[in-house]
Amino acid sequence: MSAVARPEPPEPPAVAPVPDPATRSVVVGVPPVLLGGLLDDAATFPPGNASVDDAVQAREMHAAAWFAELLGPVVVRADRVDALVDALSSTGVAERMVAPLPVTVTVPQGLTGVGDAVRAARRSVLRAVSYEVPLGAGDADAEVLRTVRMLVPAQAHVHVELSGHVDAAAALPELARAGVRAKLRTGGTSASAFPPVGQVARFVAAAVAARVPFKATAGLHNALRHRDEDTGWVHHGFLNLMAATAAAQHGADLAAVERLVAATDPGPVLEVLQALDHAGAVAVRHAFTGFGTCSTVEPVEDLAGLGLLARPGSGA
Repeated sequence: MSAVARPEPPEPPAVAPVPDPATRSVVVGVPPVLLGGLLDDAATFPPGNASVDDAVQAREMHAAAWFAELLGPVVVRADRVDALVDALSSTGVAERMVAPLPVTVTVPQGLTGVGDAVRAARRSVLRAVSYEVPLGAGDADAEVLRTVRMLVPAQAHVHVELSGHVDAAAALPELARAGVRAKLRTGGTSASAFPPVGQVARFVAAAVAARVPFKATAGLHNALRHRDEDTGWVHHGFLNLMAATAAAQHGADLAAVERLVAATDPGPVLEVLQALDHAGAVAVRHAFTGFGTCSTVEPVEDLAGLGLLARPGSGA
């Protein structure tokens, strides 16, 4: 599915036959729109590093599972589009698809690689909903970004990732003028890849102030901020980002936004999210469009553990 758009996020198309509504997940305590299409499927990216064949087969199973409505697009690097198309065919998934597979195409080369990425994604079995591009300090210019935006079909979005060397508060208004979205990297495969709480909070507050929708990626398998027992690294939580976004939209100051980003106790985070009505949830998901995760199961398990998601027939 595409990143969430006004006035309400679209239903995620299924790769396999659409599951019976009676078997779908039950969102509890928050408006269902808050979780729809939240999980961008980045199974082939680190640290998961699934093979393309395995990722395609897992996606088909997830699209028929009880939590299918949480699925966003499959994230694929531009130079692996051919491999993805081949895997859809060789595994037999393409024959069972009821709609083209929604994909987000990442363009590691930067702005100069966008045109080639768009051409590569023009396949009948794919529907490119977004292109993600790293942005250097010298590229945060509205005129440059407008040119890039013109290369991408109107029905797809452009997310630009601001490096740690870019002043987000200055760059985000340029993104707004160009009509492109932002991408926040929240972790990676080294301790230094995880930005501090203050940096994340400033990004969220600046994105909300500039009215620039953003997605997040890396290190966000879990709902809440926590320390990984194996590495000792502290990971950000996707519900923390969601609550921080909601707070910023309601006029909270930077200190309050920072406290929500830093929270490890679910109480303050859930308090913010459970206070949202449908319109408030739509607004939050327009601002925070989703996040890339190499695991689909872990976020689902976390949401269920927090009481926000229930398997059908569980009595919730």
